[in-house]
Amino acid sequence: MRPFVFTVPEHFDNTVTLTETQLGRDVYRELRDLPAGELRCLVHQGASDEAPALVVEKKGSPDAISLRVQSSYFVGVVWVVPGVLALQVEPKLNTELRTIDILAILREALRDPENLDHLSGLLDVDFEVPEVPLPSALDGLRLFLFTEFLAVMGRIVRKGLRRGFHEKKEVFQRKFKGRVLLSETLVKRRSPRLSDQLTCRYPCFDADIPENRTLKAALRIVFGELQRVDRRFDVDVTPLIESARLALRAFESVADTPVTAFDADCVARHASGNPLFRDYVTALALSSQILKLGARGFERTSVEGIAPQSNVPPHTINMTKLFELYAFRKLRQALPKSAGNWVEHHGRYHYQELDFLCKSVEATGCLRGFFIADAKYKPRYACQSVLKEDARQLSGYARLERVIERLVDWGLPDPKRIVPCLIIYSDQNAPEAELRLEAVERVSGWADFFKIGLRLPERSV
Repeated sequence: MRPFVFTVPEHFDNTVTLTETQLGRDVYRELRDLPAGELRCLVHQGASDEAPALVVEKKGSPDAISLRVQSSYFVGVVWVVPGVLALQVEPKLNTELRTIDILAILREALRDPENLDHLSGLLDVDFEVPEVPLPSALDGLRLFLFTEFLAVMGRIVRKGLRRGFHEKKEVFQRKFKGRVLLSETLVKRRSPRLSDQLTCRYPCFDADIPENRTLKAALRIVFGELQRVDRRFDVDVTPLIESARLALRAFESVADTPVTAFDADCVARHASGNPLFRDYVTALALSSQILKLGARGFERTSVEGIAPQSNVPPHTINMTKLFELYAFRKLRQALPKSAGNWVEHHGRYHYQELDFLCKSVEATGCLRGFFIADAKYKPRYACQSVLKEDARQLSGYARLERVIERLVDWGLPDPKRIVPCLIIYSDQNAPEAELRLEAVERVSGWADFFKIGLRLPERSV
């Protein structure tokens, strides 16, 4: 029985009716025998709240399978009934002619190094369940994962590889170092004199440690896969290939030992959060996922790369978080640090976490130099007013004493004056792909409250 995969847009709340002709006889009978009620409730791992990313309920219907689907701001592929019915959630901004380029959004966002500290909860891949027969989604997942991994590896290479103590085994001629392994020396002896070749084990301090071996194994997979992608898709992966090549050069002193997906998972789980090498935790988690993808038995050919029968593990991408990272990159470009501006990302004040706290050296339009900004992945704000919940959220941030104290430290002249608030929302009809803060729009009914649209990268279908 071949599972059936149907598609809905994100932020979807409606009923989907599937007939026996669409599903096939076997899938239809499996779904028909299931009782009415909730079939799947999915929570995205690492999300900031526990709200479900997807809820699918079966409704009673005598002639067809009727499903109530409620999807949140997540895209990807998930099982509704494992082995029987799967669901693909696509970006809601897609049209018949153009689609949102998720990879371009990610690449642009990761050009700001500070975004590398906020990748947790962006991508969730479930390797514990069977894969979904949807080959077209596999390439997008691989490229998304490779882009994240290479961005983190770039910062690791710039800082320098982590070093550690480990034991090394080596054969010496007429000398020894550390402890002599007598049994191995006798087995491998080729000369009458025992001292001609001595097998020794000694401690050393260098970069040839399990963490770096795992990262190098993942880098080799990424480098090989990207070279295949370059021939098969209309995607410019040349910068990614060059990044992988440069990273591999930094690992020349690391041994090319075989690393399995199980080994990588063990190393990733036991990775320590050293503040000097904090990127290793993220990089090892991503390398474990890369090795698991490579170990799933994808069938390949020498020319076509991934074969048509290849499957994809269930996965979800948090679009609200991706949009937030992209908005931070564009906000940083609008307020460059070199000019004395400052944008604080995810500052914590009185048990609250702000998206952006901003300082502009020169007054930018109505914002007057100091303001609080928040990224909202809600294109309806282009033609509607801001929801009360969102307005209250930002207004509450602007009243926090610690936030005002922080702005006073930055040079806020009058702490008793209302701090302006800005909502950055997604808008594919925005005239430019950059943020023009002088063109913000005032929100009626709220004092010193503004909004501005940000256009996301697109590509032709």
